[in-house]
Amino acid sequence: HLIERSKEGEPHAVLVDLPTEYVLSFTIEPLGTITGLASIIEVSRIANIWFDSGSTRLNIELTGFYDGTVHHKLRDDIAINKKHNIVVTVSGKSSTVAVNGGILSRMTTPVRRTYPSAEVYIGFSTNYEPASASIGDISFTGSSADVQTFQSSFSFNQEIFVFGKEQTNIYKGELLAEVISPPAEFVLRFS
Repeated sequence: HLIERSKEGEPHAVLVDLPTEYVLSFTIEPLGTITGLASIIEVSRIANIWFDSGSTRLNIELTGFYDGTVHHKLRDDIAINKKHNIVVTVSGKSSTVAVNGGILSRMTTPVRRTYPSAEVYIGFSTNYEPASASIGDISFTGSSADVQTFQSSFSFNQEIFVFGKEQTNIYKGELLAEVISPPAEFVLRFS
């Protein structure tokens, strides 16, 4: 069970013992738009979240299913310079995306594969530039059915990742990572 800071191109966190049902939540305040797809969060084998080119329209691609992917493409842009609460839930045979408490997308979800680990990238993707946004309060937990056995939940609190033309990875001194229910034995690495 490992949480470590990222060097450029390396994950911000590594999740282990992944659940098949989960809740991924975060806050985002778009600061503008960029040309090209704009990366928000990537959790390998779990989810890729980005804005469309030149907009703040959310795309949430859920991965790791036996039968392909599930793509939630929200219809409208979210407001610039306003903080939004995003919650992605995968439970049973459905997945939902809620923005500021309202479910804006619901889709049938195929059976998920189980994976031993997943890498978490905030504002980084091998394919996209970072979104011009403040991203924070990031949490990944097993759904209510799994939460008792899932041991590597993580959260990044407050607005710790700010991306834009003049700002990259500004850390304001808040808690950067928290391991929920840590095991008796673990490794913590940093540089």
